[in-house]
Amino acid sequence: MPRHLWCRSLFRLGMGLGLVLGNAACTATPPPASSVALRQVITDETMLRYGAMQIDVFSLLIEARQRVTVNIAAIEAQRDFWLASSKLTAAVAGGGASGDAGATPRVATGLITTAGE
Repeated sequence: MPRHLWCRSLFRLGMGLGLVLGNAACTATPPPASSVALRQVITDETMLRYGAMQIDVFSLLIEARQRVTVNIAAIEAQRDFWLASSKLTAAVAGGGASGDAGATPRVATGLITTAGE
């Protein structure tokens, strides 16, 4: 089985079971982007059914909640992907881990400091 189909199958299996599966072999872009596109199609169909008075408002609210959940998961997956990518780049370039690796930089009194200080 080609790698991209295997990764896609692994992702679908994980989503069906409610698991977050991480695999070093699947290093392509984060797969939830396809979930966001699919959720948009489902939302559009739900809106059409609501407009035709085939479903009630509560079904529409449930769909909106699910769409927001998928969008949040996609954003978090992209964030995790880019954080891991930057850590890998730093490790390959020889950057070491510092004590305040998780601190976010902020500007205070004209100087750049870390949030932990």
